[in-house]
Amino acid sequence: GWWTRKHDGYALKEAIDLLDIELGLFAKTNTSVDLSEEAQAKRKLKERYAKQPLFVRAFVYFIYRYFFKLGFTEGVEGFLWNFLQVWWYRTLVDAKIYEIKKVCGNDRQKIKDYLLSHFSIELEI
Repeated sequence: GWWTRKHDGYALKEAIDLLDIELGLFAKTNTSVDLSEEAQAKRKLKERYAKQPLFVRAFVYFIYRYFFKLGFTEGVEGFLWNFLQVWWYRTLVDAKIYEIKKVCGNDRQKIKDYLLSHFSIELEI
């Protein structure tokens, strides 16, 4: 249904961003100087996250958010939020990355061609 397609699209966008961090898919015209301190800090965390192994990182992040950041204190709502947003969604993102890399490996041009042919997403070169 539409709900699944909506989140599938979000996951694909996030997967592309993580692949860009890992492989440099986009042409870089702006530097991090253009980002606020908060945005730079978030970007550094995302870069650190991108270096972790697929699928393991989603589970570890869930454990961190649910137990160490006390998500369990929010009851059922806290569990649902952390399970769905932190673990399920991030696992979906990793599944997208896995799908793309299974077909293309780490070849940037193959990834760009794959995104264009399968998802009609054209990345700037």
